Amino acid sequence: MRIGFVDLIKLISAFIVCFYHFFNVVSPNPYFPLGDLTVELFVLIAGIFLFSGAEKQRTLPQGMQSPYAFLKKRFFRFFPYAILGFLFALAVKIHITTVQGKAFDGEILGKWLSDGIWDVLMIKMNGMNDNQALLNVPAWTLSSMLIAEFLAYACLYNHKKSFETVIVPASIIIGLGIWRHIPDASHQLWLGFTTFGLLRVWILYCLSWYCYKLVVHFKSLSLSKAGRITVTVGEFVCYLTALLIIMNETSRNYRWIATLLLFLAVAVSISGKSVTARFIRNKKVITWMGEMSMGVYMAHYPVMQLFRHWYPGEQVLAHFLPFLIAVIVSSVLFALLLRLSIGLCKKIHLWIRSRLIAEKTESIPAKTEEGAATK
Repeated sequence: MRIGFVDLIKLISAFIVCFYHFFNVVSPNPYFPLGDLTVELFVLIAGIFLFSGAEKQRTLPQGMQSPYAFLKKRFFRFFPYAILGFLFALAVKIHITTVQGKAFDGEILGKWLSDGIWDVLMIKMNGMNDNQALLNVPAWTLSSMLIAEFLAYACLYNHKKSFETVIVPASIIIGLGIWRHIPDASHQLWLGFTTFGLLRVWILYCLSWYCYKLVVHFKSLSLSKAGRITVTVGEFVCYLTALLIIMNETSRNYRWIATLLLFLAVAVSISGKSVTARFIRNKKVITWMGEMSMGVYMAHYPVMQLFRHWYPGEQVLAHFLPFLIAVIVSSVLFALLLRLSIGLCKKIHLWIRSRLIAEKTESIPAKTEEGAATK
């Protein structure tokens, strides 16, 4: 299910993350000190759709419920983004290495690929990452989301009552306590069983459970025209206030205030009860913006690495416009290649299946009828 206004918000949020990374060459970040906060918005939206799909699975007849099929679908939903982003980042790394005149051969490439396979499989944020960042850093979100989704779905499917009454509230309380008392929120300080990135995403999925419940409640309401206008005003106030916090504040207290504002705004947007749902409909242009958002998010970091290689230090700031154009072009190419690769993989899968797996025929019943006639 796609929602026009949500796709537009996702694109804006992806660009905010892009600007946050670009201007981080200056400390403190002069324009978007909390720009990474828009990751919370992405996870909240993904969590709502996860729980919506999981609840639909639970309502199916017993024989039709398939947790494995649902989770497999989620994995292959993320997998193309992960592998394409990895290949993009790998190409940039190879280019920079060769230009710098460093030693590069098949052995080094093999090491990079063996190290990066955990990025592609999206399990690097489970505490086994050897204190190393991913090759394409923004992909940490996909990795953490996949692991958190598997855990959340398993809890919801098998122990729904315990999940919503104990696990979710306890995770939020304990998780916020840990976050509040860690001096630096980097994943290097949360080694062992898990990483800080996974803890952060797990807390957000727990919040998105309540956000999903709020969406269900909003959908059940029959609002008047005045009610819709009031809800729309509240929606915009929440988004704009969160944006002001992202652009002007730095503390974790403000981070969680902005997260709660996004929580309310996302619930209204997905419920379809605001005026924006009527004016910004799910047209092709808006749908393409939604697809572009993931392209911007996954492609901007390798582009930034190239620009920082060409223009070291703060010199890169003078080339913001070329950087922005390069990100837009790369995100369009990313979206196109994603569509082409998914379509090609489906055709190859069908071709292999048709050659290796015998199709069932109706010859057996025909033989049975022939035998009965003979008798």
